[in-house]
Amino acid sequence: AFHAHGAVLVPSLVIAIKTANFKVTAAALRAAAVVSSVLLPETVKQLAVTVFSVVSQNDAPLEVKDAAMTCVGHLFADHYSTFTAAEVESTFKTLGDRLSHATTSVAAAKAIQLIVTAAPNASITALPAPLTRTAAQQLVDSLKLNNRSVRQASLEALTAWVTVSGGIVTEHLEALSIYIDSDEVVISGLVFKLVGVLVKKVNTVVGDVLKSIVPKSVSFLKSSNAQGPVVTTLAVTVKTVVDAQPAVADELLSKFLTVDSNGATAQVIGAIASAHPKRDDNLKTFLSQAKSGSPFAISVLGELGARVDITETPAVDILLGALGTSLASSAGTSDKSGRFNAARALGSLVVSNPKKVIAVFESQISKAPLYIVAAIRQGIERLSPEVLVENTEALANILICASEKSDEVIRDAISDCLGKLVQSNIQVIKILEKSLQSDQKSTRACVTRALSLAVNQAQDSTHLVGSSILVPFLIGLGDSAVEVRTAALGLLQTAINKNLQTVKHLIPKYEKYLAIEALRRPELITKVVVGANTLITDLGITSRRTTFQIIDSLISHSIDSINMGIVLSSLGSGCKGDEEVEIQVLSHKIVIKLVSLQPEAVCRSISTFDLSPIFLKLLPNTAIEVDIKANQELVADTKPVVHAIEDELYSHKYLSKADTLKAIEGLVKAGYGGLRMDKLYKQVILGLSDTSTQEAAVTVLIELWKLFDAKIQNNIGHKTIAEETISGIDELLATPFFKTLPTSTSGDIIKPLTAIRILETGLLKLDKHKKDTKVGPHAGFNTYLNNSIKKGAVAAKYAEIK
Repeated sequence: AFHAHGAVLVPSLVIAIKTANFKVTAAALRAAAVVSSVLLPETVKQLAVTVFSVVSQNDAPLEVKDAAMTCVGHLFADHYSTFTAAEVESTFKTLGDRLSHATTSVAAAKAIQLIVTAAPNASITALPAPLTRTAAQQLVDSLKLNNRSVRQASLEALTAWVTVSGGIVTEHLEALSIYIDSDEVVISGLVFKLVGVLVKKVNTVVGDVLKSIVPKSVSFLKSSNAQGPVVTTLAVTVKTVVDAQPAVADELLSKFLTVDSNGATAQVIGAIASAHPKRDDNLKTFLSQAKSGSPFAISVLGELGARVDITETPAVDILLGALGTSLASSAGTSDKSGRFNAARALGSLVVSNPKKVIAVFESQISKAPLYIVAAIRQGIERLSPEVLVENTEALANILICASEKSDEVIRDAISDCLGKLVQSNIQVIKILEKSLQSDQKSTRACVTRALSLAVNQAQDSTHLVGSSILVPFLIGLGDSAVEVRTAALGLLQTAINKNLQTVKHLIPKYEKYLAIEALRRPELITKVVVGANTLITDLGITSRRTTFQIIDSLISHSIDSINMGIVLSSLGSGCKGDEEVEIQVLSHKIVIKLVSLQPEAVCRSISTFDLSPIFLKLLPNTAIEVDIKANQELVADTKPVVHAIEDELYSHKYLSKADTLKAIEGLVKAGYGGLRMDKLYKQVILGLSDTSTQEAAVTVLIELWKLFDAKIQNNIGHKTIAEETISGIDELLATPFFKTLPTSTSGDIIKPLTAIRILETGLLKLDKHKKDTKVGPHAGFNTYLNNSIKKGAVAAKYAEIK
């Protein structure tokens, strides 16, 4: 249907490409590349002439050159037969010339790859030999540019070309071997892949491969970087070499066996052995070595068994023996790592005979659940997607049965495996949902966590977070078992973080559980006395942490989706009711964020956050350095919370003057010890200056000095707080409110009595402590109070008023 518009669109694109503005030119070229596939041949030629002229320009901006070469690649890939042989040769020559420059070589190589991949194979094969040789040489030469992106693009282009037409790089193997480097894993993997494709197309190059590529591959395998996909690619390549020339199998084995015995080497050896003409003899050797306990031979059995079916041999019994599950060898290997190695080998066997090996998993999982689960995980990772889908139900049922009596470590591994199964086959969710009815709390928690992992690991998890899927699992938020509630909270958190808009409508339904889980629950706390110490275990800390993380996410990205009352009460419990420093710190962070997002709500709910105990806490004289430092860090973390509230409250943007002073009274109670007293006194003086707010300001002072009297102790640890509290007295006494108190004729005796009460608190402080404590006050504290109160302006004013 779009073809009819091509005649109108192409002239417009041509005009835009020819414009003087290079940004417009580049954008038009990119647009042309996109619409290329739906253009008719007669309109393509008109567009191509303009695009070719841009590609040929040496002084064009880099953005334009890149866009032009990309466009050329699409035009030829979509309409190769439209162009003449001369146009094809000219284009390859131009792109080849661009390969010599680091700034244009990536785009040129990608254009070449696009053309040779999409064009008819016969057309690429029929290209003139001189052109092919020159292009191959230019691509190989571009590898000399010390640029990883250039090398990657050129190697991918070479691989695409060799896949179509064979041996264009036969004479360049020595040059290619230079780029097998343990510090360049991705580039090395591309070289291995290119060589494998070449050998498959031209088996006569095997001798050159043995001479130039294999020695560098052996050296590469000795590196600690030799792991993962690059080793898999190398293994495929060496197997291809043996398939092409079976006679070289022994030579390859001998060369790669010189490498230290490790998993990477075993993968390569297993690949060679699987294609070896004397495979059965090699298998007997490895079976004998594995039975004797050789970890390397066990690994080789796994790699060999992933390529050919060896389940009819003693391999399975030997591997089970290494796990400690067979009658013949109940002890297993002597170390845990050896057993995991055997488990991975057993898991690899599932690739060649899924049904039989899965039956082994089912029969043995009760004997060695940790290692059989590890074997299942290996099998999940190695099975092809199609085969995995066929066997997901059997694997899922085995794992769920094992979750009923497993410890936490095994359950975590089971959840991980189930999560991977969900990603491979969404129908597994039905099995998980059915397991939510289990009377075993461990199973309910395990399957809930599995869905959470699946959602988290999926590139696109939209299909996993629909209400029909999530709701049955989120019922676990009200489960009687803390393990299930914690898993359900984790699922809700993951769903919110990955797909907030999809699950946003569910928040009101479950927010009541957040309010419950934010509380420190005594029934989840156990205390065990060990000698002079008490060991406290809090089973609810994980659920509380997750709850606050959910609240943090919601107020950051969707504050309107959650009830603010629940947020404030939850944060209040985290700040003042939780004894876990981790939860306190997390709560503080969220409150600071909430102050900036909902300042009025926080200012009206200051009493919810009781932070004063943190500032006023005094450690015993026997406290160790680590506890002292931890307390200092907590105080330093808490002060910004008070300061954030102060800044918003003192701005007078949200509350009236009277309401602000009322809120300040609450702040004094909640934050005493962390207040910035200079700012507080300024607000009080401001309140005293207005008759309508004098009473509220005096109430703030009364509350402040009540706390001074009740909380400050004869300890040098409180000296700073005492100093800050008394620091503003002189400025207060200088205000008109205090100056007129003794001669007031208003008949209002409340004010002078209030003033006397405030000042008397300070005056009596020292004497009170002398009477109440058996040990005299700290010398520094004693001197400070004497000088600041008994002999200062406070004492004079007190005498005057009295």
